[in-house]
Amino acid sequence: MQAIEFEAVAQNHFIRIPENIPDGVSIRVLVLVEDEKITMLKAKDFGVKTFSQPVLTESQQRKKNLKEALNKAVALNVFEGIDGVEWQKEQRQDRMIGREEEC
Repeated sequence: MQAIEFEAVAQNHFIRIPENIPDGVSIRVLVLVEDEKITMLKAKDFGVKTFSQPVLTESQQRKKNLKEALNKAVALNVFEGIDGVEWQKEQRQDRMIGREEEC
């Protein structure tokens, strides 16, 4: 099965599919309604499968995955025990580079 994603606006309960899909080919359609104000009728009344979890777009899924990864990184607490001010002072110490230190 090949997935093709496109956007369309339903008119009179019809959507137009891309021209490169030949007539007579069986297709599976998943409808994602972007308008949250629309209350969907019971899908089971129409013999339609429903999903208990909301279906996410690719962008939404990436954001969700990134958020989960960042939360896991925060939970690791890798900087525990490090004083940020002291670390910064140590990093900014003046060093004699390329010449002998004078005492």
